[in-house]
Amino acid sequence: LYRGSRDGYTQQDAKRTFYNKGKTFTIVKSNTHKIFGGYTDIPWDCDGKLKKLNGSSFLFSIRDDN
Repeated sequence: LYRGSRDGYTQQDAKRTFYNKGKTFTIVKSNTHKIFGGYTDIPWDCDGKLKKLNGSSFLFSIRDDN
């Protein structure tokens, strides 16, 4: 699991943690109480090449007023 406050907020921190690891499910809670994220079965790739044109992916957005 990756957490920016623990693992760092830079692109290098993210690459080290989850690039080339397979499927990802991402949840983000912003400082304006928005919750959003997504899922993809296409691995994140740090070489910038498109590996696959189709996959099972979705995005979502939830508002948290608490």
